[in-house]
Amino acid sequence: MFQTRLSPGIAGPLAMCLGLCLGLTAPVAAIADGWDRNADFRIGKHDFGGADRRDISFYPRYWKLDACGLNVPVDRARWQISNKVKDKGWPRQRTEFKASEAMNSYTQPMDKFFYNPTVIVTYACGPSKTTPKAKLADFMSRNTGGSDYRVEWGKPAVLRHPDFGEVYFAPRALVYQSGARYSGVSAYWLNTRGDLVGIRSSIEEMNAKPDYSRLPDWNTAFTQQLILATKPLK
Repeated sequence: MFQTRLSPGIAGPLAMCLGLCLGLTAPVAAIADGWDRNADFRIGKHDFGGADRRDISFYPRYWKLDACGLNVPVDRARWQISNKVKDKGWPRQRTEFKASEAMNSYTQPMDKFFYNPTVIVTYACGPSKTTPKAKLADFMSRNTGGSDYRVEWGKPAVLRHPDFGEVYFAPRALVYQSGARYSGVSAYWLNTRGDLVGIRSSIEEMNAKPDYSRLPDWNTAFTQQLILATKPLK
């Protein structure tokens, strides 16, 4: 479905991490890649260049989510970012990253052009007495679909993060009556402060042509590697 070309400086450590950090029921596809002459590291499907609608990736630059105690691997210039903060309840903060490939650009606003973002990644965090495992189970039980779509859940599993420990996740797909499909992962863990952190990804599937393939296993692996690249705020 895709080709993986790891740069020499990344291949060894990443392969070791994928072997030691993941406690999954099935192997995780290695989708990371080196790119350009500087061999900088980013996560995602990016054999096509940033201006190509098939390219979705997170850069190695990090942005601080102070309220969540996280450094997230994202270049702010490529994504439309929104924050929602509240004084009580969970989450206290929700940060959403959106990209619309239909516009062939990651830097222009989407909504006023009536394009739905085709890539959405959301971080949420805050104090909670609920464990990550229980939070995932509750979310899965309450999210089964709506008037024009259904939710298909995969088997829950555990991703082992080198800094955060156990990350409880499950593959998730939104299947619309129109035939459109969006898939990704819902996951929860505790940050180093003891707060509950969640991440949710929804990525439009593409399978019209072999080189456009972006199916559930790829979208799951993309989010898993994004989680592994997320770091505690120091």
